[in-house]
Amino acid sequence: MPTITHDSQSLMIDGRRIWLTSGMIDYFRVPTSQWQDRLDMAADMGLNTILVRCPWAIHEPRKGEYCFEENADVERFVSMIADSDMKCIMRVGPYVGHDLDLGGMPSWLLAESGLALRQGNAAFLEATSQMVGRLLRILEPHSGSKGGPIVLVQVEHEWYCGHQKAADDYLLEISRFIREHGFDVPLINTNNLWQVREETIDTWSGRDEMLMHLRQLRSIHPSQPLMVGDFWTGEADCWANERPVPPSPAHLMHQLGQAVSAGAQFNLSPFHGGTNFGFSGGRISGHMDRYVTASADGQAPLSEAGLSSDSYWLLRRLCTFVSNFSKVFSSLDPGFVSAVQALEPPTDGKKSKAAGSPVVHMNGSQGGVVMVFGNPEKNHQSSHILLSTGQRLPVELDNQPLAWCLLNVHLSGRSRLDWTNLNAFAMAGRNILILYGAPGQRGMISINYSLLEVEVPKRQAPVVETHEEITLVICNTAAIDTTYVRDSEAHVGIKGFDDDGDPLPAEGFRYRYVVDQEGEVTKKANGVVPSRPSPIKPRNWMAAPIDDYISGTAPRYATIDGPSTQEQCSAGSGYGLIRVTLPKGTGKKTKLLSPLLGDRVHFFVNGELKALIGRGPGAKDQPFDLTLPSGQTELVGLIDNLGRYAGGNDMHEGKGVVSHLYEVATFKLGNPEIVQSAPIRPFDTQPYIEGLSDNAATCGNDLSWTFTHRRKSDLILDISGAACQAIILLNDAPIAFYSGQTGRPKFQMVLNNDIIKRGQNQLRFATLQWPEETDLAAAVSMFEIKSVLTDSAAWSFAKWECPKDREFTTPSKTALKSMSGRPAWFKARFTPKKIESPLWLELPGLSKGQLFINGMNLCRYFAATQTGKVVGPQKRYFLPSAWLKRNEENELLIFDEHGRDPSRVRIVSCDSAF
Repeated sequence: MPTITHDSQSLMIDGRRIWLTSGMIDYFRVPTSQWQDRLDMAADMGLNTILVRCPWAIHEPRKGEYCFEENADVERFVSMIADSDMKCIMRVGPYVGHDLDLGGMPSWLLAESGLALRQGNAAFLEATSQMVGRLLRILEPHSGSKGGPIVLVQVEHEWYCGHQKAADDYLLEISRFIREHGFDVPLINTNNLWQVREETIDTWSGRDEMLMHLRQLRSIHPSQPLMVGDFWTGEADCWANERPVPPSPAHLMHQLGQAVSAGAQFNLSPFHGGTNFGFSGGRISGHMDRYVTASADGQAPLSEAGLSSDSYWLLRRLCTFVSNFSKVFSSLDPGFVSAVQALEPPTDGKKSKAAGSPVVHMNGSQGGVVMVFGNPEKNHQSSHILLSTGQRLPVELDNQPLAWCLLNVHLSGRSRLDWTNLNAFAMAGRNILILYGAPGQRGMISINYSLLEVEVPKRQAPVVETHEEITLVICNTAAIDTTYVRDSEAHVGIKGFDDDGDPLPAEGFRYRYVVDQEGEVTKKANGVVPSRPSPIKPRNWMAAPIDDYISGTAPRYATIDGPSTQEQCSAGSGYGLIRVTLPKGTGKKTKLLSPLLGDRVHFFVNGELKALIGRGPGAKDQPFDLTLPSGQTELVGLIDNLGRYAGGNDMHEGKGVVSHLYEVATFKLGNPEIVQSAPIRPFDTQPYIEGLSDNAATCGNDLSWTFTHRRKSDLILDISGAACQAIILLNDAPIAFYSGQTGRPKFQMVLNNDIIKRGQNQLRFATLQWPEETDLAAAVSMFEIKSVLTDSAAWSFAKWECPKDREFTTPSKTALKSMSGRPAWFKARFTPKKIESPLWLELPGLSKGQLFINGMNLCRYFAATQTGKVVGPQKRYFLPSAWLKRNEENELLIFDEHGRDPSRVRIVSCDSAF
């Protein structure tokens, strides 16, 4: 059996060095029939490895019920990676990422007694061992030590906590699980040195100042190979938030080039984002309303629809070069580290302070590389490098932020490349070397000490020359993006190959050129780029309002003991309905507050919508006013779970109406003062706190409120949006940890009268930052509980589910209009003639809800508020062609929270959701 080891430079399989150029593809975000297409696009970009993360929630959505079929068939995906002649890195969890609901962990964990997430907690480790064990047993035959593609396994993900004992109790156990299930490949982590683990290789996560960070990592771990475990290519989009300004493609290439020049392998995270099917999108910690959109595009190199984005092409040039000349990179001397001009952090729109073009020289037993860095905000830069022989090479960067020159590399047979001032791209077979440069550039190639000078073509056709038994294919920077290698031939003027292996025409290229191993060039006319299909309007709309649910009369309601989380009601994803039967209302407008309500609730009183409370556009914050009739009242809440925290310190937060409805009045706290106190170590209060070092302590200057409370009533503490972290103390007793920017910035807590003194009390925030530098003083408020409105009420819960077919009717226009304002289901049919081009749903007229296509739970949507105000940034919703039936009827099913008229919905062909 093969043995996978490593030294300070690279991995080795039975002593043969390999070099990983990796990209992350989430199999669960891509329909199974499109997996191969995404893998082919990764290979075409120059990647030779795929990072696969396995969300626990996908494979064990309910406790003890496992799923490894269809879109969850991870074993099949790994087999396809192997069949594509690629390697694999497995991220097995239990936590796998920062944009998924609960970081990929299942919601049922939150209902387990005594369980603490991401800790060496007995209940959590037991649940983890069951799931991870089952997953590893499936994957073990595909381990690299068994001849499979899996060469690395990642332990957890971005565990940014400095508490050493907590790490020993948890991370060591996860590593042990992996080893006990037969994986003897190297283990890695992406903890950015928050925890230095002997049992794993430390890798780096980030995308800025890569050369500096990786050289520092090398100095700490000189015996480990360098790797960027997560090179961030983009950021998640969130409802009602401006799209994150992405780093320019040039910035990404510049930073990835820095990683390469440090001698690091890398993983693009993500290479392809895909779609947050169903309810899988999470919530970004540290923000009031950052809920991830249905599109997981993230402005990755490969778009949600499987199309190349702007960054794809620049990164492809670099990735293809690195993977084609992996023997050079895997054999570099890790001790050959020279001082270089510092690469100033490039910021779009600002001039770099660095003068000249910094140069990084790498050298090893299989040759060397010189990387020349320019300013990523400029085009058409040039420089010169001076070789050790005294040879002066002019270098043109053209539309790239960097260039590279290969030195002393064996090509084939007796042919050795001494140097060239053109960018090496790829080898096709044994004899074809593909190079590129700026149009009109003077190219210089020395092979076997014989110099060839050639002008880089200004037109689309490549220059083909045979020199020292090597066929040189020389392209300009535009043509290189249409250059592919297939069957030892170089193809120029195409944009890849179709499923039958036939070349696809590149837009703007009338001809394509094929260069074979003998140096013969074949010129062929390109076909016509296919046109897009016309928009499609679904027809024969039918509707099924849920009036019996919102009035509280539906028979599906089941009695529960009282306020409960969705998780406790076995409704971990999607919507739910809570019914509270009040024996007696107030008969007047009442100020109400339900602490930690998650996330949005439509409150109906006797079937009429009276309030929309919670997070996101169109919802009101708490407390809120509600008028209840004086007699018996049915108060129904349509609960909307927008997504759980995907990371941070408050992932344990439940969804739903998790506490009673309290009638409250504002309690005047007065002004705070700063008081001195003994520093407190946060890890003495809880074992896992993200973002704190092991020796972290409060600053000793606390923000303190002194208040008097003589009644026996309870109080509610409310913190809205403060960024700082603090230990909250009442009368010197710690009662909570406030996470701020590392968790939930909206914090509410009931202070029971048994912990409140009769008379003077002190509420103190022991902050980790100086209190004068925080925004805490303005964020803290208090409410007094006057009564518990729902104390004697009867509680019941109903799961949200689609009505039966017989409950759908064809509504008139008048009926549709009268339905508006109340939740309803709609369905219609459409027949697409073409499904090759990406198809998207546009939803004018609708508000917010859920989409289904042919019985598949497509995704959430948020098009507009109750009042019709448009909500972005996502404008349309991807329809995977794999889920559609060509020239047959397809069913579109929609749940709209406000029952808006769907007749304007249409299906269009375009490139993006934004």
